[in-house]
Amino acid sequence: MRGGRAHAEGRGERLTPLADECAWFAIAWPGIELSTADVYRAWDELKGEGQNHLRRAAEHVEPSLKEFAASLGPGWQMTGSGSAFYTRINNEQEGRHAIGKLDCWTALTRAVGAWA
Repeated sequence: MRGGRAHAEGRGERLTPLADECAWFAIAWPGIELSTADVYRAWDELKGEGQNHLRRAAEHVEPSLKEFAASLGPGWQMTGSGSAFYTRINNEQEGRHAIGKLDCWTALTRAVGAWA
């Protein structure tokens, strides 16, 4: 085993290494701090229903998060237990366009290869 990307086949026992790619991401944070414990408690209460189970739990803890997510548009995913969101972009210019009109804390970043 070694770090980096790989294509898994079978039950994951056959791994073919893949070249690292230069992936860009835009990040948006609404300024809402969520307690991870509260989000997981809500996840337990909601029984993990919905497409992104933890996002639904975070929205249960902080209902305004749902409105923020909707304002971002399609393609944005919540990070961990929230409350930041990210979307994959093709390059820095596309990222600047993606975050240009957002009224919140934003950042652009590139992924580091092989878990640098």
